[in-house]
Amino acid sequence: MLVHCLASGLSYRKAARKANCGYRTVYNRMHEPEFVGKVDEARSGLIARMTGALAEAALPAVNRLRKILKEDAEKSRDHISAAGTVLRSALAAHDLVTLEKKLDAFTAALARFNAYLEAQQARQFERLHG
Repeated sequence: MLVHCLASGLSYRKAARKANCGYRTVYNRMHEPEFVGKVDEARSGLIARMTGALAEAALPAVNRLRKILKEDAEKSRDHISAAGTVLRSALAAHDLVTLEKKLDAFTAALARFNAYLEAQQARQFERLHG
């Protein structure tokens, strides 16, 4: 429950209340890398489901816009606004997922580079102090 609350974007205090635990527990858990990984994974899952739902809604939104273009657009202002909101949200969600994938790849590359640097430093230290 706590993982889901935090993944959904609730503050530590609100998540603690909803999950029936203390603020300090939430604070401490969020300093555990494994727990933070679970929150991140749950958040990614929520974003993926949201993106899927928006993508599913995008085609009907486009079809509705096409229909409105053939009709009197003045009468359908709310429909145009709603369809536009769905399309903007779908595109923004797609961009967010793409950015998340790029960030994950960058983070992995940075971790590999840091491991390489640490190995180089260890070898240099061994040569000098061997």
